[in-house]
This record gives sequence, structure tokens and C-alpha cells, in this order.
Amino acid sequence: MFIIKKVLSTSGKGLAAVLPLALSVYLVYWLLSSSERLMRSVYLSVLPEDYYFTGLGTVLALVFLFLIGLLLQTFLLKGLLRLGEGIINRIPLVKSVYTSLRDFMDFITRSADSDASKVVAVSMPDGSKLIGLITAEEKDSSFVTGDKEERVGVFFPMSYQMGGYTLYYERKQLEELDIGVEEAMRIILTGGMTSKDKK
Repeated sequence: MFIIKKVLSTSGKGLAAVLPLALSVYLVYWLLSSSERLMRSVYLSVLPEDYYFTGLGTVLALVFLFLIGLLLQTFLLKGLLRLGEGIINRIPLVKSVYTSLRDFMDFITRSADSDASKVVAVSMPDGSKLIGLITAEEKDSSFVTGDKEERVGVFFPMSYQMGGYTLYYERKQLEELDIGVEEAMRIILTGGMTSKDKK
């Protein structure tokens, strides 16, 4: 019985070490292969197959995304994007999904020196602290009525799941922490069970 427990325990440690790496590699492979297949079909619909080589689809996908990023800075495409969003916002279910995805991607792609990249702690009445991420400035809390204090939106992710909640605090209530968003998210999402070499 002891041997079986030892084998299962050792196997569990091996799985815990291999699974995150395997899933990460698979995710990268899936993204690359999907972009390769998609852009290959687009390429072959315009140009002959003689000039195509493996990997060209991935390169074309990266170039396409880069060009889209550049075009989004132009006035014309911004206007077209607003027009498209206006149409989407009239469709009830699609509006909810699109808005959530857009806000999530905006949060991820913000620059490292923005307030969204600031990790803060909020003290609770019992002396404990909550770790959160600043996501909104006081201009976004205009819906708060009867309060003259400037408010800052703080997002509190929940451990072991993709969820959380946003609370608005006075800036003086926040204690800025000297850690990055990536480290803070790792601590929060794993319930603080990160290995010592990662902290």
C-alpha cells in the first residue's frame, strides 16, 4: 500500500511538472497551425502554390496583424470601427459578448506604464489585505453619485478561475505594491501556491 501511494505521489508531481509545459506548447502550436492554415488558403486563392513554403502563412498572419494595428491609428479606420461597433451594440446578445471581449483585450494590451499595470493592496477591517489591479480612473466612476471623492476602479481576480469583481476606492485607500501584473496574477490565480523560485 505504501509503494502504491509513493508511486501515485511521484506520478502526480511528474504530471504537475509536465502538464503546464505541455499545454503551453500545445497552445502555441495550435495558434501557429491555425494561422498557417487560414493564411495559406487566403494566399492560394490569390497567388500560385509554386511560391508558397511552410511557415509563410504564419509570417503573413503576423504581418497582417501588424498592419491592422497600424491602420487602427488612422482616422478613417477608427471611424469604420466605431460604425461597426454601433451596429454590433444594437444586437443584444452579440453586444454583451463583444463588449466583454473588447474590454478584456484592452486590459491585456495596455502599456506597462499605465495605471492598469499597477498592482495595489486594499486593507480590510480585520487587517487582511486584498491584491487587485487598477483598471479604471476616476473619470470612469462618474456613475457614482453623492460622492465628491475621486474614485479608482480596482479589479480583484478570483483564485483558480477566470472571474472577479471590480470595486471603486478612493486613491488614498490604495497601497501600491512593487510587483508586476504577471507576478500578481500568478499569486492570485494559484491562491498564493507559487513555488519559491518564482516569487
